[in-house]
Amino acid sequence: MPPINSAYQNTRTGLISWLVVFVILFVVAAIFAIYYDVQYNHLDQTSKELSAKMASAVSDTDLASPEFVAITNAKGQGSGTVMQKLIRQRGAEARTITGNDKQTYEKVNEEVLATLQDVDKDLKAKNVSVTLSSDNLLQNIRLLASQVTQGADAVAKAQADVKAANDRATQVTAERDKLLGEKDKQIAAVQAQLQEVQAQSAKYQESKNTSVADIEQSAKQAMQEQQRRADTLQSELSKAQVSFTSLEHQFNTLKEKLGRLRVNPNSALQRADGKINKVNLTNGTVFIDIGSGESVTPGLTFEIYDKNKGLPKLTASELGPDGEPTLPAGKASIEVIKVMQGMSECRIIKSAPGQTIQEGDLIENLVYDPNTKYNFVVFGAFDLAHSGNPTPGDAEVVRNLITRWGGKTQDQVSVNTDFVILGEEPVLPSVTTDDKDNPLVQRRLEDAQKALDAYNDVKAQALKLGVPILDQNRFLYFIGYYDQAAR
Repeated sequence: MPPINSAYQNTRTGLISWLVVFVILFVVAAIFAIYYDVQYNHLDQTSKELSAKMASAVSDTDLASPEFVAITNAKGQGSGTVMQKLIRQRGAEARTITGNDKQTYEKVNEEVLATLQDVDKDLKAKNVSVTLSSDNLLQNIRLLASQVTQGADAVAKAQADVKAANDRATQVTAERDKLLGEKDKQIAAVQAQLQEVQAQSAKYQESKNTSVADIEQSAKQAMQEQQRRADTLQSELSKAQVSFTSLEHQFNTLKEKLGRLRVNPNSALQRADGKINKVNLTNGTVFIDIGSGESVTPGLTFEIYDKNKGLPKLTASELGPDGEPTLPAGKASIEVIKVMQGMSECRIIKSAPGQTIQEGDLIENLVYDPNTKYNFVVFGAFDLAHSGNPTPGDAEVVRNLITRWGGKTQDQVSVNTDFVILGEEPVLPSVTTDDKDNPLVQRRLEDAQKALDAYNDVKAQALKLGVPILDQNRFLYFIGYYDQAAR
């Protein structure tokens, strides 16, 4: 075997050494690789488990939220994790609400809800109108605090009222004691007066036996004086009756003379104011025999009466089929439209059915008289429109007609009155039992009674003085204005 070169030998040995070292290093590297791979897998598994746990506890959004940051940086919560800080906060809230920091959220919530229900039940039982909320504890506290404040105010007011009542009771008691003291003094004074009266009565009793005779004598003298006065009064009464009889006779005599001196109103109807001269039925006009010389004026109305029957009576003497007095209705009513010397042209206002106007028929207007001015008293409410609703205003229309056609009006019935024209008689309203105490109804009744009394008084004065009385409709017919008044 050839000798080995030492350099080569050394190179080979070095290669083997390096190979061994490499193998060792490879083995060690493989071992480390396996170890770290196992560790990596373990750490990765652990990381995934921790990530899963963290995801179940808090999300990435929560980690970035201001609330999470505020809890992390919160001061006064001590050190530790966010969860530990949250647990400490929950304990502090539980202690604030229930006084026990070991209570769980569920237990605290149950106690809060139960307490709110009990409080709400107690408030309703005491009729306190407060609606507690189940999700706003602060609002409930404010509401309850407000109720407590109101209750405290009410208590303070009640205490003040009680004090005022006590003060008033003390004052009333003092006044009562004072009055009782004064009453005792009055009783004592009355008792003293009673004793004095009793003493005087006893004294009077002792002396009355001696004074009875004096009293009887005085009474006898008084009776004689009264009899004398009675006889004197009887004599004066007899003289007064004789004087009254004489005055009554003088009154009747003067009344009779006055009646003869006053123009008899019935004479106004004993002669007509004029007559029909000409009839023109074609244009509905007639001519009458009086004109400007007899003071005829346009607008003056007349009633036409049959020349053969004459003028009607001033007062009704016959009753119609309905039992009511007949009205002085004539053949027709006319109105003067043109006045001439000695004659006037008139238009026919109304014609009675079946009646024919003829020449010579008489015309009459109770107010109109060229020689005399009659005096009229117009009283009451009139219904010129025949509406069933009399009004005082229509009385003024009647007065205007009288003055326009030459008559004169008076406010009161007197010996100078020629005619009294009365409106509708006032009717008293019916009053039910329920309206007896109604002041408005009583006022209406009193007003109606006053109106009826005044109406009857005017009527009585006219009858007493013998003045003719005409109602509305008779008057309107006598002046030929019945149909005109209703227009």
